[in-house]
Amino acid sequence: AAEELLLEHLAEAISQLPARDRDMLLLRFWESYTTEEIAGMLHMKKDAVQKAIWRAKKKLSEKLAES
Repeated sequence: AAEELLLEHLAEAISQLPARDRDMLLLRFWESYTTEEIAGMLHMKKDAVQKAIWRAKKKLSEKLAES
């Protein structure tokens, strides 16, 4: 029950992120693509993908801390 509640809380926080942030996190952590693979798919530099993922994780952390 507690795990279910935690997953609902996480899903709600992710859904509140901008689409780009949500996509970055889902590609990296749900689909398990590497930063190199994501960079190739999105025609971005690897460093830019790493920064985007870091920023998305920070925003998600802030959303989770708010609630």
